[in-house]
Amino acid sequence: MVTTCFARFGDCLQQWKQHPTEEAFHNDFFNLLFNMNIPEFQAARIFIAWIKSEFQDLHSACDPELYDLLECSHMSMLEDIHIWQLRTRRKLLMSCWEKLEQGEPKPSRTVQLQHTPHQRNHQVSSTYRMMSSDEAGRRQWTILQPPKVVKTPGAGPYYVVHLYSGRRRDEDFHYFMQKFLEKGPQQISQSVLVISIDTAIDASMNVHDARLWAFLLEAARNGQILALLLGPPCETWSGARFEEQLDEEGKPLKGPRPLRGAPDCPWGLEQLSLKELQQILIGNGLLLKGLHLGACVACQGGAVALEHPAPPYQIERPSVWRTAIIKLLCSAGMPFRQYTFQQWRHGAQGVKPTTLLYAHAAIPSIFAANEQRHLERPTVPLIGRAADGSFKTAVAKEYPAGMNFCFAESFWQHIKARLTKHPILEPFPEFPVYVKELAKISACVDRDRSIMPDYQPI
Repeated sequence: MVTTCFARFGDCLQQWKQHPTEEAFHNDFFNLLFNMNIPEFQAARIFIAWIKSEFQDLHSACDPELYDLLECSHMSMLEDIHIWQLRTRRKLLMSCWEKLEQGEPKPSRTVQLQHTPHQRNHQVSSTYRMMSSDEAGRRQWTILQPPKVVKTPGAGPYYVVHLYSGRRRDEDFHYFMQKFLEKGPQQISQSVLVISIDTAIDASMNVHDARLWAFLLEAARNGQILALLLGPPCETWSGARFEEQLDEEGKPLKGPRPLRGAPDCPWGLEQLSLKELQQILIGNGLLLKGLHLGACVACQGGAVALEHPAPPYQIERPSVWRTAIIKLLCSAGMPFRQYTFQQWRHGAQGVKPTTLLYAHAAIPSIFAANEQRHLERPTVPLIGRAADGSFKTAVAKEYPAGMNFCFAESFWQHIKARLTKHPILEPFPEFPVYVKELAKISACVDRDRSIMPDYQPI
């Protein structure tokens, strides 16, 4: 019965795509739920199970223009289903009950209900405390005049940059991108360098270094970065911070607590420790620098892809995809779009729903065409710690080989088409000495290097 219901839900979704509106989504699926000849509560439970499983696979195959509408439509429908409301309420009550059974442990964060008045001669302002109201204000921003995308690449030499790449390893993005370039025309292979940038490769590859950042920003603004892949750390955004962790005996373990909230505190909660504030500062800086660089590359006609975990179903949990700046970048007239998929279909050890912010690259079609359909969906969640004490999420930090190949192929198609239309004339441009040093450092695969933590203090 479940298989039959799933098939009917899939057919209903395909029908909805012909006239996609939020109202039509509600009408089509509620009509289907009421006419399935089974109890309504049972139909609702099967629908929720479908949303959490097969819907995600169908979601990734949708037209990118429908992503935002589909995300909004199915979440608002879930909120109208009584069983979904009961599940949310039950989860909250179970959490409260578990705290009571533990003997009312001391809260990790003291919330001051009423601020004590201070006798000051002047008002002490807090820029950090204003971030929530600033974020709410940014949600009202609109694009008055879309940017003009430059069609012709700037004067060479050219680069393909993987920012926040992690350590160099076999069959990573750098490897596949280099293979595509080597097999391409000589005018391209001799004029384009692949550079992976991360402190896991070398301590000098720190994006906060003034010289490195100046090079990246100048190259992006001059149209020399033909493709940019971004993988900003997600450890301060991770949904695993909201999950309860248990030891082998079922006793609660103390894990890292949430540092961000939704909808208006994605950039940091109040009353964090100094160490947590530093984590937030670095995490925010890396993400915003990546977005800055990506916007410059996209406006110069370069291909861009930024990877981050897909937004969670729990609306109270933070996600970069719910921030005002990302919504602004994906608004009408902007070159950016979003694509959601599941990494296990490309060889990852966990399901890991993932969303990409991309521009000027055939991301959806190439990722869909290269799915490894023989793989089985993982069932073990990447939450908590492994036997050696490391976080289970560590294995998800590095992209699987299939995913790296998809990024490289989508970038290569764009680069080849662009430089074929606007060929590079001989003599081929020389690379600056500093850039040659960066390329030399990132060209080496050190198999003895281990995965480094996302959080690297400045």
